[in-house]
Amino acid sequence: MKKSDFKVLGTITHMATNGLMVFSNGKSTGQISDGKIGDVVVRHKDETGLEVQIFNAEEWSAMGADEKKSGKDEDGKKDDVKANEGLLDLGDKASKASKEGE
Repeated sequence: MKKSDFKVLGTITHMATNGLMVFSNGKSTGQISDGKIGDVVVRHKDETGLEVQIFNAEEWSAMGADEKKSGKDEDGKKDDVKANEGLLDLGDKASKASKEGE
């Protein structure tokens, strides 16, 4: 698996009063019943259902380590590396903010 296989829905930023975790990508927000602050919520690009996956910040950044920085995948087609670059920073900021509040 690589980052370009997924569409990033957002990074978990906080817990709502209803007990669900809130994730945001800067443009939209959503809620999910699992995960922790700083986790990245994604959906496979080739799936049309509602199934999502959650990666913690370490897993998500390790997945990026295997990708080429050229912005192209193995087939030479342009991938979405740049679209996902800022999300790790967003997750790190959310994680640090939650630790400061503890």
